[in-house]
Amino acid sequence: MKVVHNIKMMKRITILTKSPQSKNNPNISYFGIKNYFKNFIHNIKNNIQQKRTINGPDSVLANLNKGLRSIKEKNNLNPTIYSVNPNVGVLSDINALIWAIKAKENQKIYKLIAGPNLVVLPSDNNSILCSESIDIVVTPCKWVSDLYCFIAPQLKSRIKEWPVGIDTEYWKPSTGSTRNKWIIYDKSEYGGKEIVLLVESELVSRGIKYQKIVYGSYSPEEYKKLLNKASAMIVVSPSESQGLAQFEAWSCNVPTLIWDRSFWKSNDGSFEWIGASSSPYLSVFCGKKFIDSNDFSNKLDEFIDQLISYTPRDYILSNFTLEICAKKYVDLFID
Repeated sequence: MKVVHNIKMMKRITILTKSPQSKNNPNISYFGIKNYFKNFIHNIKNNIQQKRTINGPDSVLANLNKGLRSIKEKNNLNPTIYSVNPNVGVLSDINALIWAIKAKENQKIYKLIAGPNLVVLPSDNNSILCSESIDIVVTPCKWVSDLYCFIAPQLKSRIKEWPVGIDTEYWKPSTGSTRNKWIIYDKSEYGGKEIVLLVESELVSRGIKYQKIVYGSYSPEEYKKLLNKASAMIVVSPSESQGLAQFEAWSCNVPTLIWDRSFWKSNDGSFEWIGASSSPYLSVFCGKKFIDSNDFSNKLDEFIDQLISYTPRDYILSNFTLEICAKKYVDLFID
């Protein structure tokens, strides 16, 4: 495939979340097989639960696609090897990145952007993210970029943050809904269970009605219904790279009080990073943070006092719509 270097072609993008294939060349690697069975098991669990849950990488792909269509940006998703455009963004799947790196080395790709849903650490998968064939490494936020550059300093000159946009037409306040409950958003599987208990106890003592939802146990439709009845949400999560559930709450004009312990620990406990965040995009327009149990009561008082003054939906509309974030993704290929 010949690479064409003109402005018009530079704006055409191929998005990959799996390795391009032809009928005669399935191009399967160990990582591809591993990811296939991982997704297969994930889908079985969803079918058993009979809920249409959606994970972070799926949301990134869906929202980027919607945004690109909305701004009328030409692109193709997971095409055959014969239809790959010169500019390639690999959002997820190591197998797809392996293919793209080889294609770049063979001059079949002009610009290659990798991320944000490929690895946990840049040292994973034999440090594939450090390949010199990758022009830009995308992370969801600044603290993740800082972590990557600490582990792999060679990435400093080619790492950029890009958060995916939110469908503000779907995630919007419903008219006529009575907002008389709070939500406790529980993502404490890897830390924070004691904070959840503290929050529940405090809300009960103050006579605040609430409903607790656990990450991964609800569908988008269920979450949206809860948000439309909520006046506020308290989030308990050890860390977030973007915090899509928070973005969706803000888009529905629900302010948030966030537990933010400010460090990240790998699931196996082998690595810790000071300077992480549970809400990397939290703004003064959206709510507040608290650090620990000693800090919670005072921050809750302040949050309640300022509750009617928060304007989280305006913040999303000004910074994180599908169109705004899709345009920023396209700009990565032009810079």
